[in-house]
Amino acid sequence: MKLEEVFHQSREKKVLTKIEEEVYQYILEHPDEVFSYTSEEIADALSISPRTVCWTLWNLKKKGKLESYKLKSMSRKWGVSVTFFGLPEAIEKLKKMDEERLKEIKAKKKQR
Repeated sequence: MKLEEVFHQSREKKVLTKIEEEVYQYILEHPDEVFSYTSEEIADALSISPRTVCWTLWNLKKKGKLESYKLKSMSRKWGVSVTFFGLPEAIEKLKKMDEERLKEIKAKKKQR
């Protein structure tokens, strides 16, 4: 098999590595939680490095297993960009909470 075929086949099948399977299983066991891309919680629970968690979360998103969301309320208020990963339902809840928080921030600015 040609090298190009190996990578193409892997992407098509969305095959998970052992680490990806472990991280994904951990997230499945915590369906109502979201995790930052450097989640020490996952790293500690699975005895892997935060850097490994970071790459694994991005790969799981690329493979369609997870969703991600960058909090807008934090980036506007403090200039911090924070991306969270999780199952689609958890990310959807996070988006709604973030939208509500943005409305609160805008309302406070109008009051000034």
